[in-house]
Amino acid sequence: METEIWIALISLGGLIWTSTVGYFLAHSRKQKAEVSSKDSKINQIRTEHAFERKAVNTFVNLQQWDTISSKIQTFCKTSSIDRFMILVAVNGLNDPRETTAIYQYREDTADFHSYVGVELDRDYVSRLAELKRNGILFVDTSELPSSLLRGIYLDEGVTHAIWYLIGTMENKETGQVAYKYCSFATSQEIITDETEHIIGNIVGELKKMMGNTSYSAC
Repeated sequence: METEIWIALISLGGLIWTSTVGYFLAHSRKQKAEVSSKDSKINQIRTEHAFERKAVNTFVNLQQWDTISSKIQTFCKTSSIDRFMILVAVNGLNDPRETTAIYQYREDTADFHSYVGVELDRDYVSRLAELKRNGILFVDTSELPSSLLRGIYLDEGVTHAIWYLIGTMENKETGQVAYKYCSFATSQEIITDETEHIIGNIVGELKKMMGNTSYSAC
């Protein structure tokens, strides 16, 4: 039998943080407040939150994850990439309303920020829409308008980033869609073609391992 694990709880020697526990706690408080407002929405809220929890819970094969995690850490140590994240944007119908980082690896631990249930602005949502259309998104911080993403990247010293869509998960009952994507970021001037090629190979492995995600209410 294959061993599966929740990647938000992995600790394999790199800097990996458990954001999802905070996500659940925050949403538990949010659910109680929403449920108390209108009894007629109880079932809808519970259904939506059940989907959110399953979207953020990401189970992977231990052996496969061990291999790719080691590749990511080595890659970050030997290239210009100093920040890697896997995120899940969820909670909306046509457009997601928030995102949570379920895995982070950073070369500089002092720059760590936890991203749990971060509410998205229009600029971020539009970038996710572009990511959905094209499967890839190039971000130059100097070209970003005043926005959530610009503030985050300036605060962390990110100059350029590449996002890749890993996969999606749909709840046909509510119409919600969760977007699973990853970000490779650097504080240096450019991301070279050679680095992009290696990133593409890593993303290919991530898609094989995490891309095909189905949803069941059970």
